[in-house]
Amino acid sequence: MLKFQSTGKAGRMSKTFSRTDTITRLLMREKGQQLVINELRHRTKNLLSVVLAIARQTGYVSHDVESFQCEFSQRLNGLSRSMDLLVEDGGGGAAVSGLVHSQLQPFGNIDGVRISATGPDLFLNLSATQNLGLALHELATNALKYGALSVPEGTVTVAWQVGPGPLGSTCFRLTWREQNGPEVKPPEHAGFGQVVLQRMTGATLGGSVSHEFHPSGVVWTLEVFSDAVLIPSTDASVVGTT
Repeated sequence: MLKFQSTGKAGRMSKTFSRTDTITRLLMREKGQQLVINELRHRTKNLLSVVLAIARQTGYVSHDVESFQCEFSQRLNGLSRSMDLLVEDGGGGAAVSGLVHSQLQPFGNIDGVRISATGPDLFLNLSATQNLGLALHELATNALKYGALSVPEGTVTVAWQVGPGPLGSTCFRLTWREQNGPEVKPPEHAGFGQVVLQRMTGATLGGSVSHEFHPSGVVWTLEVFSDAVLIPSTDASVVGTT
């Protein structure tokens, strides 16, 4: 009868491969953790920059400490709603419909009568979610104080779409339209809301902003290249702009 005697080499090789595999997994895990830390550091700095900008601009136009605290906390609440939405959707971005609903819900039910929101399923990136969220908060706040939401018969329509842009590109367009409210008069002074709506949003996202004060109601429109604000994997049909 033949007998085979183990030399132990196979066992040593198995242990060597096992240790190598363990080290590889640990290195990959460490690398993954470092990527998460770097991303968290970047997002934290970005968020703090936004908060500081809100604090500075609010301070410029506040008449006293009490008004500053009130307006600053309201704007932070608006920013917080956008951040909550980002976390719920995984942190990479948020649906346009979700952002519109989260920012407008505190001002009234989006029932398709008083407040309506329409548009295709599109997903905004992190920067667009933050900045467009601030803009929507300011629009809703102004509408409640002075515009369509200040009277029972007033209405607000928010509509968005993707359409053809210059040189074969596609553009994302969102329009806020107020109707049946008090007669609109352009503001005499540019407060924080005007800075956000007319300069910060367009400049930050690299798009153009139109803010029109028609007697019949405010119309605010943002138009920007789709790849600057939408998550690339978004599967959106291209429709014509109005």
